[in-house]
Amino acid sequence: MKIARLIVTLECSQSCEMCCNKGTVFQQAKTIASIDELTGFDMVLITGGEPLLDAPRTLQIIQDVREKLPDAIVYLYTAWFSPLIGKIEEAVAGIQYTVHGDGGTYNFHRTQSRLVAEHRSHRLCIDRDVSGVFIQPGTWLQVKLLSWIPDCPLPPNETLFILKDGSKEVQ
Repeated sequence: MKIARLIVTLECSQSCEMCCNKGTVFQQAKTIASIDELTGFDMVLITGGEPLLDAPRTLQIIQDVREKLPDAIVYLYTAWFSPLIGKIEEAVAGIQYTVHGDGGTYNFHRTQSRLVAEHRSHRLCIDRDVSGVFIQPGTWLQVKLLSWIPDCPLPPNETLFILKDGSKEVQ
């Protein structure tokens, strides 16, 4: 399976100490100007930074990916809440939600309460140092504790792309 990991923004509000965006993984990234440059992928992982800081734009990117690659499985990787989460959930195969730091539980619980999860493959990763995460039964296909991996190496079957949008965040 060929997987595209698509960074749609580098902007993030989390400031995680072990953030992958601070690692050397970006040396492997290919900057693209348009979704049209993604061809031949079976799966597309929409990620960032934090994609839901600009949820309308992220939803449009997801719709563009689904139009360009109609057979591809699309996932959203996030650690944030948006009122658009229901519409985004409908447009993807699943959401991978990561809870970072105790402050992340508020956004997590807001997000979890809005997910329907029917016919979706939602995955939840929880930082080992986080407390106060209450998991709603039936929402998450997979739940695991997060262990930070230095430099966040890309799996061999993934290609990293950065979607250039003209802003200073994504270059």
